[in-house]
Amino acid sequence: MSCYNGNVGTRTAEDIRTYTRLWQLAHPERVKAIKRKYRLTHKEQTAQEWRVYYQANKEHLKAKASAYKKAHLQATAKSKRKYNAANPERVSEWKKADYQRNREVRIATVRRYASTHKAEISEAHRIYKQQRKADPDVRAKNAIHSSTRRARKLSLPATFTDDQWKAVKKVYNYRCAYCGAKPKRLDQEHVIPLAKGGSHTVENIVPSCPICNSRKGTRILLGPPPVRLML
Repeated sequence: MSCYNGNVGTRTAEDIRTYTRLWQLAHPERVKAIKRKYRLTHKEQTAQEWRVYYQANKEHLKAKASAYKKAHLQATAKSKRKYNAANPERVSEWKKADYQRNREVRIATVRRYASTHKAEISEAHRIYKQQRKADPDVRAKNAIHSSTRRARKLSLPATFTDDQWKAVKKVYNYRCAYCGAKPKRLDQEHVIPLAKGGSHTVENIVPSCPICNSRKGTRILLGPPPVRLML
């Protein structure tokens, strides 16, 4: 096989391939830049080519990705956290779509696990109840998590945090915003309920005793709570 010597008439296909490979090895950054530019200017074509390639090599790519993750657990987890933090909306949409695609499989998996791990689940519930008794904040944190999940499912704003809840209770002097009582436990009460389009944000949440929270239900009051404060 002859090497490329600059004479167009003497080059063969193998010469060109060899020269191209050598040039790519010698200029890795330029190769990356060229490929990146091509992907940006040919998004649909690149996506279609990848889909075709993935379908033709699915098992091989899955095995390769699994092996890489096992060999680089920390790096993979760090990269995933970074991506999730930078793309929360895309991650949320992907999770919703993935759940809908695999809804029946996931439900069946959960039911199968529940039927074969009754003792473990019972023990977990017992421990959780003990934690709630020992630490009142556990209940509040779970309430925030649950309401945040509900609000996001309804495409409503959900930015309320545990620190904001502590601040709200302090502002109200740990009293119910409706009756002024000082109960052992305060609930996070949405002035405009999530079911009526209210947000899960600090502007829409007041502390409430369980009785007032239950009485109000999903009604919307004509005015703010008697001691309502806008933070």
